[in-house]
Amino acid sequence: MVVLNILIFLIVLSIIVAVHELGHFLMAKRAGILCFEFAIGMGPTVYSKKKGETVYSFRAIPMGGFVSMAGEQVETSIVKPEETISIELDDEGFVVKIAIDETIELPIKGVVKEVDLYDVDNQKLYITLLIDDEEKEFLVRPNALYVYNKKQERQIAPANRCFETKSIWARFLAIFAGPLMNFLFALNILFLVALIQGAPVNENIVNNSDIFERGDQVVSIAGVTTNDFGDIQRALINNNEEYINIVINRDNQRIEKNNVQVRIIIQTLGITNDGIENSRGQVVVGDAIGRASRAGLRRYDVITGIRFGSNDNPIVPITNWNSLLVFLRTNEDSDVTLRVEREGVAEPVMINFTAHLSQTFYDLGSVPMLTMIDVAPNREFRFSYVLSYPFLQFGRDASQMFVTLGMLFNPNSTIGIGDLSGPVGIFNLVSNAASQGFVTLLAFAAFLSINVGILNLLPFPALDGGRLIFLGVEGVTKKKVSVKVENIVNMIGFFLLIGLMLFVTFNDVLGLF
Repeated sequence: MVVLNILIFLIVLSIIVAVHELGHFLMAKRAGILCFEFAIGMGPTVYSKKKGETVYSFRAIPMGGFVSMAGEQVETSIVKPEETISIELDDEGFVVKIAIDETIELPIKGVVKEVDLYDVDNQKLYITLLIDDEEKEFLVRPNALYVYNKKQERQIAPANRCFETKSIWARFLAIFAGPLMNFLFALNILFLVALIQGAPVNENIVNNSDIFERGDQVVSIAGVTTNDFGDIQRALINNNEEYINIVINRDNQRIEKNNVQVRIIIQTLGITNDGIENSRGQVVVGDAIGRASRAGLRRYDVITGIRFGSNDNPIVPITNWNSLLVFLRTNEDSDVTLRVEREGVAEPVMINFTAHLSQTFYDLGSVPMLTMIDVAPNREFRFSYVLSYPFLQFGRDASQMFVTLGMLFNPNSTIGIGDLSGPVGIFNLVSNAASQGFVTLLAFAAFLSINVGILNLLPFPALDGGRLIFLGVEGVTKKKVSVKVENIVNMIGFFLLIGLMLFVTFNDVLGLF
């Protein structure tokens, strides 16, 4: 199962990255920019194939990807005066290959006296060689190749094929097209989700699950009368019990389902009762995530007390999930201490960490505490839903992302850099989505694609948004920012991003133990 989840994770991530880079690639080609390589992944090349003037490759580390465009980097002339090179001509006498490595001998060899393979004035590309004490000028084809060694060749990049010489608008489109493709990809996925799952029907007749059969009418949950699916959700959200009674109507027969265990998720503390059965009289942790996990809380720990605020405050005894939920609904503070009984440890373990405030989840469009059962509404095909759902869900996902980013920079928020997910955290999220079915995985892939698009538009060096800032400066000042300066700034940003990724990955891994 782990291998399958890893495979799903890599496929989802690779597709999202490929879509992003495809946007850059298509608009760069449309602008006439020479693209040396279209790569998925980073690090050493695992597989590559050249088609036309571009090398398409898969690299060893399945994270990220790139499109290598001519003119993005500072390139001093590869062929310099007084160097010895060899060249190959076509039938019309134009240079088609230039060997940089002296161990590779092409038909004509000489010392470079003059050279222009950039041709900013669009006059001609040429190389003048000293051959047997005589200087000879050779015109060069715009698609001539540098030969670095027996395995590596690369096309020359005249000025009219370089990113840096294109108009601001053409460069803007080449950069912005990456995030734009992520957004369009997400919308298409969400359209498919709406088409497959259909529109939810707001009635108390539910779909089949482990608890219900298709067509069951839910009469009440935990003593609360339910007339539609909205009532079912509200009854569960306001529930404080781990075991509840459910009354259904099946084929005109009243059926009572007693002591149905609900799934409890306390998002403020980062704990659930997942996979724990028959825990009556105890709060047995089924899963600890985020800050609780990093603070040392473990699966099967039994929470016996809780304290908010100062250590001078008394610890309130917790005897069951009901008492914990009631306490959390009436008390709130970011500083929390849990008293825990742990197998093999004689004395209670005290776990201290900073909890999330309830308002954090309300701002994110969620709730701080959830009690859930395996229930889903009936669905039906509705054309208006298929057309509206992709845009409405896109708006919700994007809004959640912007709210989260705002919280990261808000000093009064309980969301911080430590709450971000790196590759390990994303793997866990993808695995969880995959376990809930293909449609859920599709919806989550759309969410990830939207996130990738938005994050890349942030005005930070090395991201697309940072590059757009340089274009904006150029548009206002009418002067290009030095490619060298831009590359230095982007390199600094790149290393900062790598450092951030390592930090959040460390937090993710720490949360697994």
